Amino acid sequence: LSIRRQRQMCIRDSNPTGLLFYRVNAAFSHNNVVLAKQDLNALVALPNQTPKALAQAKSMQAELAWLQGDWDSAQTLVMSVLALDTNHVNALLLRAKLLVREGRSGDAVVYLNKVLAQNAQSVEALSLLAEHYQRQGNTSLAKDFYHRIGLVDPDNYAALRFHIYEAFSKEHLTNADALVTRALKRYPEDAALLGIKPVSYTHLT
Repeated sequence: LSIRRQRQMCIRDSNPTGLLFYRVNAAFSHNNVVLAKQDLNALVALPNQTPKALAQAKSMQAELAWLQGDWDSAQTLVMSVLALDTNHVNALLLRAKLLVREGRSGDAVVYLNKVLAQNAQSVEALSLLAEHYQRQGNTSLAKDFYHRIGLVDPDNYAALRFHIYEAFSKEHLTNADALVTRALKRYPEDAALLGIKPVSYTHLT
């Protein structure tokens, strides 16, 4: 729910769940991790909580644990969310990220595909799949996912770099030059891109 909608729910129904979700979102927007954690704990402890609300609260707890580098807690929480809702998109994505962190990107694929089934434009899911297939040496599938990323986020750094190096490897130098020039407009201080700075970039400065 949006913050505005949560506020309306609180005013209309004096809903403690809605109030706490509103407070959590407000705390996150102000980078107040301590308050967010406190209110999330209160949310989870509320009696007669709906499975949907409980799953959302635990998902936010899992995200917070991930951000704080508490991998074990993130894992425990994300599995409890998926026990409540097998299609919870944020939990599916976080489960995939945890698997990738463990070096199990192959096991993460099924979760990432479930994310894309609900949100085909999830750049994070597309990126993890692109990186997985690139590591596997499956350039064709990696290219497909990087292409999809580019359709959603044309300035995505990883996608631009992939297409640059692919163009160079195929000696499509005109295309490579154009891609590097475009990337440098977006990332002018990037050392890796500056290392392959095309001749045409001198006309931009």
